[in-house]
Amino acid sequence: MITFDVMYKKPRKIISEVCVKRGILLEDFFSRRRDYELVHARKEAIVLLKKQGLTFSYIGRLLKYKDHTSVMYHYKKGLKNNF
Repeated sequence: MITFDVMYKKPRKIISEVCVKRGILLEDFFSRRRDYELVHARKEAIVLLKKQGLTFSYIGRLLKYKDHTSVMYHYKKGLKNNF
C-alpha cells in the first residue's frame, strides 16, 4: 500500500523514502544482496517509480540491474503485493 504521495518526486527521493519506511540503508538497497526485506523494498520502489512514468530501462539503470526485463518481473510481482 502506498503511504506517501509520489507525484512529481525525484527518483532518488522515492528510493530514500522507501528505505526509511522499511528501515534499510541505501547502500544495502543498491547492493546485490537478496534478503527478503531488500527484495520487497526494491519491488516497492520499482512500482512507485513506474507510477511516476519512468521507463523500465531507466529504472533498471537507476537500480543497477543488468536488464530491464528484471525490472518488469519485479514490477509485476510488486503489483501482486499491492505496493
